[in-house]
Amino acid sequence: MNDSHHPTGSGDTGTPPTRGTMRRFGGFADMKDDEYRYWQSRPVPERLAAVSALSIEGYRLKGTLPRDPGLRRPSDASQR
Repeated sequence: MNDSHHPTGSGDTGTPPTRGTMRRFGGFADMKDDEYRYWQSRPVPERLAAVSALSIEGYRLKGTLPRDPGLRRPSDASQR
């Protein structure tokens, strides 16, 4: 996710890491529209990885982790 819109660090560019870009929006709806456009521009695997990371972090904040991480096929789930 190395993008000037949502920087995560310098990567291997030889430039020092930045703390981010300050942007001004006309309102909350404008900000959410921009955020939606950003995530729609990212490849599906990157979006799924972000959702997974947020889910795991949510469990960590609660002090627990899911016992059976990952997606299962419906046939796998019915065999339990």
